[in-house]
Amino acid sequence: MASHLTAFLFSSHGAGWPAPGLPVRVRADHVVLDEDDGVVAFLALEAIGTARQSCDLALVACARDAAGPDALDDVRYLQSAAAALGAHFARPGVGPPAAVHRRRFAAPGRTLVSAVPGAAGAGAFGMLVVDAGALETAAALAGEPLARLRPEVVGIRLSGAPIPGVGGAEILDELARRLGGITPGAVIEFHGAGVAALPMRERIAMAALGGARLCASATVFPSDEVTRDYLRSRGRDAEWRRFQGGGEGFDRDFSLELDTVGTALDDAIRGVHFGPLAEDDDLRGLARVLATGAMRIGTSAQVILGGRAARAALSADGTLESLARGGVRLIDPGDAGAHLAPPEPALRCGDPEGSLLPASLARCARWLAGDTGAREAGSDPAAGARAGLDPAELLEPAEPAHATPVERGASHRPPRVPAPFDGPWRGVVLLVLGDRAGCEQVLAWGPRARALRGDADALATQLFRVPDPGAAARGLAHAGGGLVAGSDFGAGAHAEATARALAALGVRAVFATSFAPGFARTLALHGVLPLTWRGDVDASSVRAGDELEIPALPEVLAPGRRVGVRNLTRGLQCEVLHELDDAMIDIVHAGGLLGYCAGTVLAGARESDS
Repeated sequence: MASHLTAFLFSSHGAGWPAPGLPVRVRADHVVLDEDDGVVAFLALEAIGTARQSCDLALVACARDAAGPDALDDVRYLQSAAAALGAHFARPGVGPPAAVHRRRFAAPGRTLVSAVPGAAGAGAFGMLVVDAGALETAAALAGEPLARLRPEVVGIRLSGAPIPGVGGAEILDELARRLGGITPGAVIEFHGAGVAALPMRERIAMAALGGARLCASATVFPSDEVTRDYLRSRGRDAEWRRFQGGGEGFDRDFSLELDTVGTALDDAIRGVHFGPLAEDDDLRGLARVLATGAMRIGTSAQVILGGRAARAALSADGTLESLARGGVRLIDPGDAGAHLAPPEPALRCGDPEGSLLPASLARCARWLAGDTGAREAGSDPAAGARAGLDPAELLEPAEPAHATPVERGASHRPPRVPAPFDGPWRGVVLLVLGDRAGCEQVLAWGPRARALRGDADALATQLFRVPDPGAAARGLAHAGGGLVAGSDFGAGAHAEATARALAALGVRAVFATSFAPGFARTLALHGVLPLTWRGDVDASSVRAGDELEIPALPEVLAPGRRVGVRNLTRGLQCEVLHELDDAMIDIVHAGGLLGYCAGTVLAGARESDS
């Protein structure tokens, strides 16, 4: 019987704790969205038929300051839709959504569903963070538990205390070196006496970076007295609960003595970069370091502020003045140079998605100011509360004084719910792509595509502009069809937007030699069948314009079962495979997650009426 915290979080928000690899469902307590996922998720909620969100807490925060008509339209839409749905809305300038959530709402024992950068950092509070795209966050907002395969849980038993100059990023580096890799998608849970030696800023950094450094799907820390002190300093002591787990029942367990972790100061390092997800306590610690002496000659430091609220808070207590006086370049998120890194190689802190070398505040301080920096970088846990983080005027409550109509822009249209697979499928092959065709090849992402993300039908017109500009028009003429690809199909960014556009065009099946990790599942969530050829001869015999048929749908959609495909144009027949589990098959049968949730909402309404 598992007794660790991860098992408790899953089982208390779902239905039991099965063996690794078996399906498990998890219900969301909190959902956090940025302006990109927020637009798509709120429109999907409308298509599902949900009038108000069903989670304990929903937060949408505009990470960027509004600029241009499209951005202003998005802000007005999100603000009005949040009021109608009962969600918190953080106006532009309040800072990154993940930071807003941690400071105001993160609470032990809860689950968070989000894909915003840095959301995984909430695992430092004893929360389970589930990564999910806009469509699944809409389902979570509607009260639908999310289907996952039970992950492997790797326990890391910590002992001792870190030496000066060592922080969370360095601990993760040491773990990555010693473990040599873990099962991708595993949950990392830290436990043991050494956890108490880690301040919250290092726990947050380790949770936020755990996915990138250890291939983890989530990182979980216990909720202890350190957690309580952090919440108390922000006036949230009432939200603290102790959650420590039993430290037993892990699928794998490792030990690490913190005082054996070292950090080398590479003379080649030329700068330090603090990203917008850096904790304000980190920046206050950096200011105290630089106050003890000048910055090392030949190095540079830059800080990207989290937004207007962060600037106001750090200005009020003198932190910004100290940083500027110490030679740090201060950058607002909307500045033209906000995404420019300092000269490489450089250390980075508070930017889990950056390309620079991740490092803790302790290491950054030690590099900039020598060993005295490592000793003077401690934080004042009450400083954030005194400075008035996240001013109330920038965060609107979830219960508005009065309902307001939703303000839509020209590109804010609820998506059409795809029809269920209730009979044979027949479609024309719109395009044949080669090996390693990424999402960028299918949907070239840029300002135009981003502006259309809230209108799936309009986004579909942007498909295939690079390989075949006429393919989208053929799809509209044939009322949909199929797509054929080679190996590793669907790699790269904007996978969900690509799947959404394909579904809106009417593409119901994609035949590939293999799919990039996660892309087959993304297609299935949007009602597009991801199918793999049984042999190269099958793939090479299909041409654009061929008419294919799967006559036995939906009966053949059973786990591990082969699916027969007829090429009606060439008089050939072949077999394809799929890797859908029972939960995903139910979703595909319904035409995708939108149709599945719409059916659940309708069934719930009928039950209430009866």
